[in-house]
Amino acid sequence: AALLFDLDGTLVDTLPVIFSAYSIAFRQLGLEPLSWDDFLGRLARNTTALTTLSAHATSQGLQFERRQLQDALREGFVQAITAAPSVPAIEPTVAAARAARERGTPIALVTASPSDWAERMLGAAGLATLFSGCVTVTRDTAGLQRQKPDPAPFFLA
Repeated sequence: AALLFDLDGTLVDTLPVIFSAYSIAFRQLGLEPLSWDDFLGRLARNTTALTTLSAHATSQGLQFERRQLQDALREGFVQAITAAPSVPAIEPTVAAARAARERGTPIALVTASPSDWAERMLGAAGLATLFSGCVTVTRDTAGLQRQKPDPAPFFLA
């Protein structure tokens, strides 16, 4: 048995960094950024980043190739991560993970984010060592066929 933890919004409050990344990507494409409320609304509908960018561009009368959207989003995340030297940890969840480790209960990190994002956000929240030596399953984990919410990442962990 083990305790599995998600990263974004569970261990670390990454929403402001993600919002910043979207805003940077929109500006790079010459689009007006989403408002905070519109951004949260799209997240609540589980809209992917590329779908959000594409729909927002279309609403402003513009069309972009998928590759252009991917490049803008990637650059937005690079800049947003660089500009976020620290992000807040979500203390009740962190306390549960620490307590589990102290009891000898295995813990694992399972996230739909890529490994570089996970490492950076854990480090920015001061949690880089919490999951050291633990199983970590990220979007780019070798052999992972499906992403969350599919159970495959959890089974892999």
